[in-house]
Amino acid sequence: MRVWAFCAVSSAAIAVNACGSSTGASSTTPTASHTATASATPSAGPPLVVWTVTSGGSTAIRTLTPTGGSPHTIATIPSNSTILGVGGGKLVYMTSPTALHVVSLASGADASFTTGASGSDTLFGGAVSPDGTKVAYTVATMSSGSSLKVLTVATGASSTVHMYSGGPVPAPVLWTTSTIVATDVVPYSDAGPQAAAGLNPTTGDEIANTSVAGAAGPVYGADGTHVANAIHTPTLGDDGDSQGGPGPQMPFNTLRTFSLGGTPAIVYQKPHHNVNTLAVSTAGTNVLFFNDSSVGGFAGISMSPDFGLFMYASGAPPVQVEKLDGPRWDGAAFAEDSTAFAARHVGSREELTLIAGSHSSPNVVDTVNAGDQPVFVGFSPIS
Repeated sequence: MRVWAFCAVSSAAIAVNACGSSTGASSTTPTASHTATASATPSAGPPLVVWTVTSGGSTAIRTLTPTGGSPHTIATIPSNSTILGVGGGKLVYMTSPTALHVVSLASGADASFTTGASGSDTLFGGAVSPDGTKVAYTVATMSSGSSLKVLTVATGASSTVHMYSGGPVPAPVLWTTSTIVATDVVPYSDAGPQAAAGLNPTTGDEIANTSVAGAAGPVYGADGTHVANAIHTPTLGDDGDSQGGPGPQMPFNTLRTFSLGGTPAIVYQKPHHNVNTLAVSTAGTNVLFFNDSSVGGFAGISMSPDFGLFMYASGAPPVQVEKLDGPRWDGAAFAEDSTAFAARHVGSREELTLIAGSHSSPNVVDTVNAGDQPVFVGFSPIS
């Protein structure tokens, strides 16, 4: 499973309490295993692109400037780590639901915090506040419901801000100045994403909701307002391309865009295509997506104008950035509204590419020799 900036499908969820009641709460529990030293928040550093690559028994966290310069490894973490989110000069990951790890993008320092979960619980999400001082996440417990929590990094204290007795729960994905953005899933099920939603950061109350049931997980722009996702449209004659099974119907032959809380609009649709939404730009005017065949390869597919990496700009047909000529695109993030960084797997290496200007050809800015392992790409406005 690959996890990318603003879209963590396997660990995404939101507070749409469809199967039970939800109540606000406010309780604080010190986290005894906090291993970082409390200190004043440092001055914000420059913006950074962040990507993680796994090779062997470890995962490298690498950063570079938005111009594509000076890529280097700031920290190495276990290969079984799940990257939950990036923002506010921090990267958040976990290796078990009992602890959150917060890595400073400026220094590479890794601090561990108790989540309040047991080993049998499930942890969803990891949204970092804009200033990097807090992290929002959800702990789901099979027997006693779920809780939305906020960790204060400097003190190691974790506060429960909302509780859920059943139904979908929020996995925070992104934290803006006014909203925690999350994606709905149902814990302990294979139901798939249920909704894209916005939460009040203080109370956890839902303030926006768009249903995405039966679709791929939503991908969010950095403003927390613009969203895109892919869905299967059953009238295109390609239902037989998928073998079926748990989760949403495939192939995802339709790309949609919408504002958080609004109604999705179809912007691209083709039968026998499988659309993978990679990133949404800061202002929501561009969507980067990878378009593969849902019936496998065929003669001439590598030269086809219909498959490969595409950039959709509002109101215009998608522009092919690269043909489907071997690489597989795994994750991406926008640093500016017209500048994106995207990771592709080529042979035995992972490449980070810069896509800028008028959707020109990808320019490789970093390369890591690695096997076909999970890749994460994200962007932090500060470091």
